[in-house]
Amino acid sequence: MVTAKRALLILASLLVASRAAVAELSPLRYWKAIDRASPTADEIVAFRIDTDIYAQTRDCLPDLRVIDDADVETPYQVEPASEYQPETTRLTFALDLVTLTVDGGSIELHVRRPENSPKGAIDGVTLVTQQKNFERLVDVDESVDGEQWALLVRGALIFDYAQFMDVSNREIKLPSTNAQHLKITIHDAIGEKELVFKELRRTFREGAEIERAEKKTVVRDPIRIDKIQAWHDETKPKVRQALDQTYTLTGFTTTQIPDKKQTVVTIPTERQPLTSLAIESSSRNYSRRVSVEAPTAHHGSSRWQAVGEARISSFDFRDYHHAQDTIRFGQRRAESYHLVIDNQDNPPLAITKIRGEGPALQVVFLAQPERRYRVYYGSDDAEPARYETATVLAALRDENFHPVDVHLGPQQDNTAYIVEMNRLAGHLLDNWWFLGSVIVVMVAALGWSLLRAGRKVGNLTDDSQSP
Repeated sequence: MVTAKRALLILASLLVASRAAVAELSPLRYWKAIDRASPTADEIVAFRIDTDIYAQTRDCLPDLRVIDDADVETPYQVEPASEYQPETTRLTFALDLVTLTVDGGSIELHVRRPENSPKGAIDGVTLVTQQKNFERLVDVDESVDGEQWALLVRGALIFDYAQFMDVSNREIKLPSTNAQHLKITIHDAIGEKELVFKELRRTFREGAEIERAEKKTVVRDPIRIDKIQAWHDETKPKVRQALDQTYTLTGFTTTQIPDKKQTVVTIPTERQPLTSLAIESSSRNYSRRVSVEAPTAHHGSSRWQAVGEARISSFDFRDYHHAQDTIRFGQRRAESYHLVIDNQDNPPLAITKIRGEGPALQVVFLAQPERRYRVYYGSDDAEPARYETATVLAALRDENFHPVDVHLGPQQDNTAYIVEMNRLAGHLLDNWWFLGSVIVVMVAALGWSLLRAGRKVGNLTDDSQSP
């Protein structure tokens, strides 16, 4: 039931809307119908801004209007779309060491959960070490009293391959346990095991292999554990979170720059608001530095500027799978982007797909039951509208309220669209190329006129001096 306060606010909003002037539609190029059911009461509705609208509108959406079937402008506000989703928070705490036992080439670490540790089951442990270039297998047992043990995990792999790429794993995921005692057995911990890495070098001449050399690097390095941490994943079932929209970006082109050992990927977009780009590749086991560049205006011209940087990687080894394919940057709506991939001496990546991601934005407005609505958009010089919608909607909504979702129809040309001559003239007067061309033509015309006048004066002088 609508409270008296809400009823008054709705009535005030409707009065404001009813006094609005008939909308000026001629500057807006396109429109879409807002598809609603047959409502019987006032309602707050929302529609998602789609790619068609992004492609035709300017930054900050100053050229967007919601119009009813009486051609009256309806106030709205743009906000991030959201939904309620589970949210997981990781709580980490250190385990106390009880005993350390050496058994052949392995060590056994008996650890205990502190009394003041966070409540909840242990979902995994992390072996904290600064050591590089290692590989070890680990078993984990559990016990209630520290005397009787039961196996939890056998043969978990921890490793660091910094010698070859930035890939490592020091975490061991466990079946959730409430045991107070854990026994962690690290096999071959004191260097009895040899880790052999092979490097194969092949020499070619005129397309034929003439030499092959194999080099082995043997690493003997006892592992040192600085501390052991446990974690508990705590999940809240219902948390309101902003939604992201994922776009598959097609039509990208790839250019190799051999002298810089780089790959440059040019990605056209439809000006969606993006905060990250992700690369999908059929290549395996790589780690590359990648930067994102976007065009920026500079003294009347456009140039490329780095807006984000990250290291992307993909690694598959035994049961361990790792992928980091995303480069993040500040939100922007560019018409295209460059991905600059530093290959060093490695072969270029085989890029199969590129995804863009950014906030899902929606338009929210107060709709009347007897009205039908359209959204108009696309103008080079429309001024941003100023509404009181945010204040009214904030008073009507609480944190658990969600607007009625509606959908947009196909894009239509606005038959009332007119390119006014004064607007066109204004654009031309702001264009330095146009003004410079006009000045050059005027100077040329003036010079030609002076030249002709000079010739006429010369002819008159010659005539006056003849006998």
